[in-house]
Amino acid sequence: MDILITGDGSPTLYDPAHESYHSHHGAYQETRHVFVAQGLDEYIADNPTPDPLVIAEIGFGTGLNAAVAWQIARDHRIQVHFVTCEPYPLDDDIWGRFGGALMAFSPELAAYHAALRDAVWGGTSVLDDFFLITKLQRPAQTVPWTGPIHLIWMDAFSPNIAPDLWTATTLGPLIDALVPGGILTTYCAKGAVRRLFQELGLEVQQLPGPPGKRQMLRGIK
Repeated sequence: MDILITGDGSPTLYDPAHESYHSHHGAYQETRHVFVAQGLDEYIADNPTPDPLVIAEIGFGTGLNAAVAWQIARDHRIQVHFVTCEPYPLDDDIWGRFGGALMAFSPELAAYHAALRDAVWGGTSVLDDFFLITKLQRPAQTVPWTGPIHLIWMDAFSPNIAPDLWTATTLGPLIDALVPGGILTTYCAKGAVRRLFQELGLEVQQLPGPPGKRQMLRGIK
């Protein structure tokens, strides 16, 4: 695993056997654009804020998305329950190296990231009054998703790398648990993925993507 500094100064990981965990044009900007601006912010603007707001993520990866979600929960003083799955968690050395690179970008975000290491796998950890996280060390296909889920952050490796994650078998139960008005967002804009989301009952929108990417997808239940 190599640490790469992306275009906005935030780090990502590059796995030669797969691909980069985030956009080379800006890892933090990608998270903020795809999952926050086009997902979380949109949901809160159109719906009463539930307590807790449940975010389901496929692809815990570096933990960057979870750290951003925790930061937002604290800043906006809303309670977030973040449910994430990852069959192959990073080892402590890589996690620490990524966290060190994140410290150079944002000490505040790095502090949230460091604390995520202490959250248990296979259970729910209450990290403060605003953020609790359930980390599941298992493939997304085997997670017994239950509602209510308000947001889905689909951040798995691309369909070219992990096609089994972009199927009705994997995503159907997750979308079934999404509340009416709930939102799924992903960086992926492939036509086959758009059609899959539509077949699973989502109203799909093609939106401008984050820096370096022309389009992304948002699906609304």
